[in-house]
Amino acid sequence: MSVIYKVLYTNKVDRTMTISRNDLSEDVCSFVNVNTTLSPTSFDFDPGNKNFILLYGCPPIPNIQEGMTCPIIGTPNRGAYFIPQDDLSKNSNYAGCHTNVIVPVHAVDVDKYMGQMFPQIKSVVEDILKKGFLVKYDASEYSSCLACDKDHKRCVYNTTSIVCGPNQSRSNERKGTHSNLVIIKFQSVCTSQKF
Repeated sequence: MSVIYKVLYTNKVDRTMTISRNDLSEDVCSFVNVNTTLSPTSFDFDPGNKNFILLYGCPPIPNIQEGMTCPIIGTPNRGAYFIPQDDLSKNSNYAGCHTNVIVPVHAVDVDKYMGQMFPQIKSVVEDILKKGFLVKYDASEYSSCLACDKDHKRCVYNTTSIVCGPNQSRSNERKGTHSNLVIIKFQSVCTSQKF
């Protein structure tokens, strides 16, 4: 199973991209039940990211501020929480949740919103997820995109190859950066386990 990501920003000098998951940034309740993983031969997570977990199908959890509401097939529980992965072990009540998705977020963006995180508001969580997370890419992969760039086409990477997509406007390009929309398809791993 795979997930589609949007490339929000690329920095050719630092060889980094800011990307976001399409499914979660559009509607946090309409998600593909897979963790966010990257091809280790092409991409690395930036150390400025922090892993968060979206928990779905949760019963009310004592001593935790109200989460979001997301109807999930297979459970009458509608509670959803967006928590740092490190916090998972701090409350055994999270084990009652039906499913979870691990997603990295840029730590700076989470820090900006922390005062608005509890009670959790769906639109705030979606805003954090829309801002994406940072990945470093392999320079040899990037060189395959140069031909696309010269033809004013977008570079599209999937799990097997890089291809040139339709023509794109060049008005958003700045020296050292490229902001055309690029769709990336990463291999993902299903997760449907209880913790």
